[in-house]
Amino acid sequence: MKKNLLTPEKKKKILLHCLGAKGLQIYNRINKKIRAPDQGDVFSHTLEDLTEYFRPAVCVAVDRFKCYHRKQQLEESVEDYVAALKNLALSCKFGNLHDDLIRDQIIMHTANHHIQEKLWSRGEASLREVIDLVKSAELTGRCAKAVLRSEDKSFSKLDDNTTIAIVKKSNESSRREKEIVNLKNKRSCFRCGSKFHLANDRKCPARNLKCSNCGEDVLRCLCTAYAELCCHWARASLRERDSNAWREETVD
Repeated sequence: MKKNLLTPEKKKKILLHCLGAKGLQIYNRINKKIRAPDQGDVFSHTLEDLTEYFRPAVCVAVDRFKCYHRKQQLEESVEDYVAALKNLALSCKFGNLHDDLIRDQIIMHTANHHIQEKLWSRGEASLREVIDLVKSAELTGRCAKAVLRSEDKSFSKLDDNTTIAIVKKSNESSRREKEIVNLKNKRSCFRCGSKFHLANDRKCPARNLKCSNCGEDVLRCLCTAYAELCCHWARASLRERDSNAWREETVD
């Protein structure tokens, strides 16, 4: 079997050829600054030099500014918040202070202000301890909201039942009032038959009325059909006269 003919030196030449004239000029410039005459795997060294040269410039101050000002959103879980902070911290070069600075960010910018006071009092708590405390507080908050929603539904149902009972009671009261009014409207004076006063009213015109046939009170009249007709006529006249009197009093 033939051996691999692409030696590191040949790979390097192919790479530089593919870069073109401008790429070759860049390589010659950085090769003089970074490395002495090639030693070892020249292709790997060349690839590393070019990768480092073309790597985008990183402004640590700007990246740290973004990380320091990243606050937890209202509906964002602490796990998602920590993941976002760690992603921003990749280019911040925090070194050994990485976990401590992430922990401080959680304490300063957590959306849960109730747990924030507890976090301040914890002192030198680790990043893991802070995350666990915030997660526990989030779980407690979700449980409390679930209980409140359940109670609100119960109270709402109770209010609906109370409203229905009040409406029923009001309708029943209105019905009774109408019955009383109708009953009052049906009552009349048994002396003259008037609906505008009762028999004990002193203004009743039939209190002292005598039957022209027998001389008795109209209600006590025991005469014949003629007398009854006469009494009936008398009562009708009295009712009409009483009605006219009531209208006159109302107008006055």
